Amino acid sequence: MKNNKKMILPSVTNFRDLGGYINKDGLKIKKNTIYRSNFFSEMSKEDQIKIESLKIKTVIDFRGKKEINFNKYKFYSSIAKNKYSKPIETKASVELYDLFIKGKPTEKKVRNLMIESYKEYATGFISNYKFFLNLLLEKNNLPLVFHCTAGKDRTGFASALIFFCLNIHYENIMEDYLLTNKLWRTTLNLPNKASKSSIKAMLKADVDYLNSALNEVHEKYKNIDNYITTKLKINKMKKEKIKSNLLEKIR
Repeated sequence: MKNNKKMILPSVTNFRDLGGYINKDGLKIKKNTIYRSNFFSEMSKEDQIKIESLKIKTVIDFRGKKEINFNKYKFYSSIAKNKYSKPIETKASVELYDLFIKGKPTEKKVRNLMIESYKEYATGFISNYKFFLNLLLEKNNLPLVFHCTAGKDRTGFASALIFFCLNIHYENIMEDYLLTNKLWRTTLNLPNKASKSSIKAMLKADVDYLNSALNEVHEKYKNIDNYITTKLKINKMKKEKIKSNLLEKIR
């Protein structure tokens, strides 16, 4: 079942509520409980008031250390009392940055580096995603918003992990992931010499990107359930707790 999304923060275009999706057991993700987003550096005063009205308790930030130092938001502390930084900066993303600054990016090179980066999310940053999912065990951490810079890649994989824990249909996982292409309006400054196709390959959410992370999980850890249980340490009991906190019956 599709989830109707609103751009409730026009100046933070990839901010959205994950609520509304229905899982395989006929339960629905609660609204106003968990949000995903891009960073808030361009947030207007009007949208700051809106987000403060959501009474978010926890923010988790997946941006790398350089991103944090370079891209700041004056009123970041007003979003939530509890803030956690769990930086995810892959080797492939560093190569990608250097390629755009010093090299000659092509669509093929960019796509390959994006795919490698997604693989690294799954295998190289297990502790970060483990920490994130464990926040969902406590109701006191909710409502919660998680973000990176674009709210697309690191955030996209995090969102997929939540959905797998909640037994959401694969089609809806991809639907949510691809919504970035409709919602996000980038404010990134990119070199003029970069081709339009290479820029598009970096900025879009692509099914092949997310699937590369999921395929890496299947190749190295048998399947996504085993990965969540053995690597992210979300056993059956914890998964039921997350479901209890985030799901509700359809009224």
